[in-house]
Amino acid sequence: ETKEEKMKDDDTTLDHKIVEEIDEDTQIIYQLYHLPWPLHKRDFCFVRAKAVDADGTIYLVSTETEGMRAER
Repeated sequence: ETKEEKMKDDDTTLDHKIVEEIDEDTQIIYQLYHLPWPLHKRDFCFVRAKAVDADGTIYLVSTETEGMRAER
């Protein structure tokens, strides 16, 4: 998903980028969101992985990357 696609789907998205592509099924992703007052902007850095079972079932797993700093 590109930054433009993400921003089209969610108007609170300020930034969305792939920080690192570990392999074709695993990425480190950075996202920045604008939130309504009185909340402040929030950013997230997470690992997203995809796996496909023999029967064709697709699994998407995302988990936070605590302690990891994404280049902004």
